Amino acid sequence: MNGTGLTQRELARRVGLTARQLYRYEHRTKLPEPVRRLFLLAAALGVSADELIQPDVMAALRTEVKAREAEAGPT
Repeated sequence: MNGTGLTQRELARRVGLTARQLYRYEHRTKLPEPVRRLFLLAAALGVSADELIQPDVMAALRTEVKAREAEAGPT
């Protein structure tokens, strides 16, 4: 379980990952390729990755997470 009270499997399902992928991301043995590219781009530009993500994109991601939580139902 994590801070949300979800098992690894439940959390992975909610975000569209396998439990194995989630484990790798959490233990930093692998970064998702788009995230890796985001960090490479930020480093090349001399800015933080946060500066490359527009607020409306973050809002859309939060909405997507809430929708997935609603689909999954109570834990």
